[in-house]
Amino acid sequence: MKVHPMIVKARARLSYEKGYFGTALWALRFVEKKDLLQEYGAPAGCDKHWRVYYDPDLFDKLTLPQVRFLIEHELYHLIRAHAERGEAKGISPINHFAWNVAGDCEINDDLVKDLSVDFVGCEAALTQILEHPYALWLPNRLDPPQENGLTAEVYYQSSPKPLGQPNCGSGASGIHQEWEDGKPQGEDGLEEEVPKIGSAEAHILRKYTADRIREHIRNRGIVPAGLARWADEFGKSKIDWHRELAALVRNNLAKAYGQHDYTYQ
Repeated sequence: MKVHPMIVKARARLSYEKGYFGTALWALRFVEKKDLLQEYGAPAGCDKHWRVYYDPDLFDKLTLPQVRFLIEHELYHLIRAHAERGEAKGISPINHFAWNVAGDCEINDDLVKDLSVDFVGCEAALTQILEHPYALWLPNRLDPPQENGLTAEVYYQSSPKPLGQPNCGSGASGIHQEWEDGKPQGEDGLEEEVPKIGSAEAHILRKYTADRIREHIRNRGIVPAGLARWADEFGKSKIDWHRELAALVRNNLAKAYGQHDYTYQ
């Protein structure tokens, strides 16, 4: 399955600039969805299984920094478990837009101060494309305005009514979207299933990313403040991820063995 050349370049650049994202970044699976923007108003989105959907016609028009931003934004939703946190919050199809806005604020208040991100340029392009004054949500744009550095839960509590209809997919809200089928067309024109990340794998990816972020900070590296706080809090988790990893490996091995048909013929 081919991936858009801009995605290949953007992912490589992001991996080079922010090595602590490396493993999680390369775990993403990209799914081409024509007319994603026109039909659903989403320039890109992600599902709970770490599949990122994109509109190829839109990506033909975007610059490398803009594609890089969209990939990093969706990765933030997945790393910070916005789907799982939304489910814990009781988010439903009625209020998932408001939760998406809250998650966007938790992400973008980091990215707007990140010197490696062309936030102004990206917002200008997406504002024109989406025809909405706030293509990228920030805490000071909520009603009432909020300060930076808070959690999605706090932003949602302060502004529970949807101020727009951002649709980053179930990876941001926990609510399945119509365009999330994980079956892009292959080169032969037939649909093919895109591998997905399960909850155990996702937890391990988050744990590993948090460890790499804390290591980067110890080595005097610069990390956005919100991401650094997340990594520190995640590092205090009481879950034995080594045991989870061992169980995951055993489970995958069992599945692999079950797919073989051993015969002496």
